[in-house]
Amino acid sequence: MSDNPYSSPEADLVQRGGSGETTLITNVVMDHLRRTRGWVRFVGVLGIIGATFYLLWGIVMLVIGSSTGIDPITGSGSVPYMVGRTLGSIINILFGLLFFYPAMKLWKYGGFIKSLESSYSVRDLEEALNQQRAYWKFTGIMLIISLSLILIGILIVAGNM
Repeated sequence: MSDNPYSSPEADLVQRGGSGETTLITNVVMDHLRRTRGWVRFVGVLGIIGATFYLLWGIVMLVIGSSTGIDPITGSGSVPYMVGRTLGSIINILFGLLFFYPAMKLWKYGGFIKSLESSYSVRDLEEALNQQRAYWKFTGIMLIISLSLILIGILIVAGNM
């Protein structure tokens, strides 16, 4: 690096790329992404497994609930029990679908990092970052909704005291 304060900035760049494109990605960026990929894939797989369990549990409970309709506590068939079981099943299915989306975004993010390791293509880097952006946007929106519902619940409970 030069001691001249007026010289152009310098960076440790890797210049590779197929299809004639000029690709400039620093070794530090590649190292950070390479070390992140395993964790991203791990969390993505756990998210997909969790979402699948939510979906399967919701479907099983929906089928069992609609076929038996008998409250295990009272031993009788009651409408509130059927409605509660059906509603709980539908909520599980919805949670499964909600959890599946961010898990897939993480999985795709890890996939584009893997592609980037071999291609050093700016296009792969852009797509990886786009998948990460979509994950965080969805997570932020769900956080806002969750906090709003908690606040509404607190206000309802406080209003009934």
